[in-house]
Amino acid sequence: MLTPLVGPPLCVLPSRGGENHLSQKLYVGNLPWATTGDDLNKMFAEVGKVEDAVIISYKDTGRSKGFGFVTMKDDDAAEEAVKKFNGFELEGRALIVDKARPMREEGEGGGESPAGGETPAEGEAPATGEAPAAEETPAAEETPAA
Repeated sequence: MLTPLVGPPLCVLPSRGGENHLSQKLYVGNLPWATTGDDLNKMFAEVGKVEDAVIISYKDTGRSKGFGFVTMKDDDAAEEAVKKFNGFELEGRALIVDKARPMREEGEGGGESPAGGETPAEGEAPATGEAPAAEETPAAEETPAA
């Protein structure tokens, strides 16, 4: 007889960098839209061996989301990259470089909505083509004159 498992299922992500993979994987944010994975690779190679560099893009359009990830060969290179490139100005944009954190579970907040779309800014039409909701203005209440 099998014993039922207790607790949430574990998710094992493939790792290219061994057990300390996340400590060598860096988040790179506030990227100019035209930045490519090759650009990141060349830039971060100044501080050490780069195993992987990728720009995250929208599935439907292929347009950059303005951030990516760089995996360095070792921890020392990753730390040096954070020191050198966090705040580094690239095409007029100050980069945000930090050690990557594990992905959040769905529903923990942040990121995209469960439907996969973005929340439109105030006054913008939702991605579904629906018109934005009209602003409701409360009717002026009449108060009896005293």
